[in-house]
Amino acid sequence: MVYTRLFGLAVAAAALAAGVQAQGTTNLKACVPEGQFNAGANVDYFPEKSNLAQQDASSSISISYHNYYKVVKSLLSGANQTIVLWQCGTQRPADVVADRFISVPIDDVAIGDTTIVPYIEALGGRSTIKYSSAGQYTGSPCLQALNTTQSLDDTNEQTQIASVDTYFSFMDSANANATNYVSFAATTDPGALKRSQWIHFIGAFYNAEAIANTIYSQIADNYKCLSSAAKESAPSTPLTVAFASYSNYQGKSTWSLSTAPYVNDYITSIGAKNVSVTSGFFSEAGPFQQAIKDVDLLVDTSFGLSSQDDLLKAYGLTKDSDYKFIKNQKIFTVNKEQNLNGGMCKYLRSFYDRSAETYTDYTLSKIAWFESAVLEQNVVLADLIWAAYPNVQPNYQSTYLKNINDSTVKTLAPADCTDRNAPSAIPNITCPKPVKQGGGSTGGSSGAGSLVASSVGAIAAVAIGAAFAL
Repeated sequence: MVYTRLFGLAVAAAALAAGVQAQGTTNLKACVPEGQFNAGANVDYFPEKSNLAQQDASSSISISYHNYYKVVKSLLSGANQTIVLWQCGTQRPADVVADRFISVPIDDVAIGDTTIVPYIEALGGRSTIKYSSAGQYTGSPCLQALNTTQSLDDTNEQTQIASVDTYFSFMDSANANATNYVSFAATTDPGALKRSQWIHFIGAFYNAEAIANTIYSQIADNYKCLSSAAKESAPSTPLTVAFASYSNYQGKSTWSLSTAPYVNDYITSIGAKNVSVTSGFFSEAGPFQQAIKDVDLLVDTSFGLSSQDDLLKAYGLTKDSDYKFIKNQKIFTVNKEQNLNGGMCKYLRSFYDRSAETYTDYTLSKIAWFESAVLEQNVVLADLIWAAYPNVQPNYQSTYLKNINDSTVKTLAPADCTDRNAPSAIPNITCPKPVKQGGGSTGGSSGAGSLVASSVGAIAAVAIGAAFAL
């Protein structure tokens, strides 16, 4: 059964006949039937509201409700946008100032990058994706499978964007003036859990606030539980952790150490400390080497450094260099889960001249770290706990991080999709019992030998019901 507004009209009409109307207990998943809307009536068409404001008063997202429409705001600098979402079958509000006016629930969307995919899939909206510049680049097995049977490629981008309800992308200067363009800026939200909060933002477009509330609460609760166990396990002298990267753009070598708030959140959430630097950017190897001299655990996010030999060469070090993270085999990469096709999510092309298609197509974002990890902050934290304190979760199998000496890679392919019509489930990691670490070192290696398959629960996929009737 395919979700359409015609199907939804029948459902809504039956509800109205029964006296339930839209002021019942659930949001409409379709239009208000013609002739049933009364602008003067005090009818709340959104009884299921986002509880984000109660969960985090400092959120970068604001959602307010006004009977038959809601106002969604992104408050991030450089990505601020005010969007009025009005219930289909009512009327577009005339006295509200906004950047965009979109009727909801949305039926079909186009997407310009891969980061939004897990948010839509978790809400059960995969079938609403009609066009995508990320079809062959996504790590989602089910979206890959969908792309094999109905091409999602953006072969005529402007026309395709104009044909859908909403176009989600980020920093797409070529299409920024499209009346249905919505900036999805989760990757620029500074905090770790704030990235997951964008499930509320997307949920509002599908009238799926109840589902979004459940998903975020479970991610946040799981994250906080894992953090509590990690902090109790941390050694008395905190570990020093660094998220580092190397680039050789146009033959010029540079190095960086992340001081981004979300990275600081990861590190402090396990009772560790970030490497202390005045500036995280280095144009010479010497100062960079000095900055990581006392690092206990290093997470490399570079593109293309798949072996320890490659990484050490890029860093100007050797296996015999007197660095704790080398001695203790505590170098991790973020490329354990990879897309079958490789390539990168094309949203980065917006940094170039899209009209002339003159952008560099790196082979970097084939990894799920740049896609599902943005939503699954609880899983990212569990991976870092495993890397830092392997005896806390001895049977845990990481999702995104892997020891650089471990050749294990999980390739995400269409065959991994068990049900392309089902919403994706967010993993729920069992909170371990704290195991106090001795001293200030990281102890043994979390290399290939310590990888043991574990059974992690999954946050139950919320029943979508008539929301999408996929």
